[in-house]
Amino acid sequence: MTKAHHLDVIVPAETERAAARRVGRIAGARFVRAPAGDPSIRTIGLALAGSLERPDGAIAEWLESVSADTPVVVVWHEGGGHTGDWRVAQRAAQLSARSRKPTYVAPDAASARRLLLAQANGAEDLLIASADLVGDTLEVWSCEPKLYRIPISAFPSLLRLPKRSRGWFEVSPSGSRLHWPDGDVDLDLEAMRSAIDPRRIREQQASYFAEADRYGAAIRRLREEKGLRQTDIPGLTDRTLRRVERGLVFPRVETIKKLASAHDLTPNEYMRELTKVM
Repeated sequence: MTKAHHLDVIVPAETERAAARRVGRIAGARFVRAPAGDPSIRTIGLALAGSLERPDGAIAEWLESVSADTPVVVVWHEGGGHTGDWRVAQRAAQLSARSRKPTYVAPDAASARRLLLAQANGAEDLLIASADLVGDTLEVWSCEPKLYRIPISAFPSLLRLPKRSRGWFEVSPSGSRLHWPDGDVDLDLEAMRSAIDPRRIREQQASYFAEADRYGAAIRRLREEKGLRQTDIPGLTDRTLRRVERGLVFPRVETIKKLASAHDLTPNEYMRELTKVM
């Protein structure tokens, strides 16, 4: 009985085993020369850099098996020493021009593996395949694959790092985030998209204020039920409490502790009461 799979990885003829060895077996995926033709099975083209040095006819045959709207991944040489690299780069550029989606040149097998795993699990728009710092710009490839260019200036936490440390980051094995060890900074793909997409920023802000409004209304309701005025919370100014109750800011941990104490409750008990009236 054939195991169920969700992704056909289409590779040039006679490279199935080499591709599988290079990126490793992928659960839910199989390496094939041509797609099964089943619309429920996703497809992606994958070529090892060396296979692009083949004669034009062999590459053309492979391209014919990869539909125009299928993402294409080229796994670059590792270790150097390949005199034909400029030809591979030229072929990769030709593939990119032909495809409706960008051709992604994976700098190493680990990046290609992250992308294939994400594609097989339907998480390609959530995960990072690879990233590089070019000048003051982060160039991040998602597993879609799609290129995002984000200026370092969009992230104050990165600006605070010494310049030499900004390029010292790693992609987590799953592709869920970039991590800068020097500053213990983590950024996921959603945060990076939001930094360059005003629509996402507006959506996040709307979600933030809607949630803050819910908390503020519940805090006001509990206070009024207790018969407390805004000036009756020790250690908390009435101005701060007004901002919280109007949903302009989220209550900080210290604010919750002071509110809980004024209500003769522990912070955990206070939070449970808030949940009941939200």
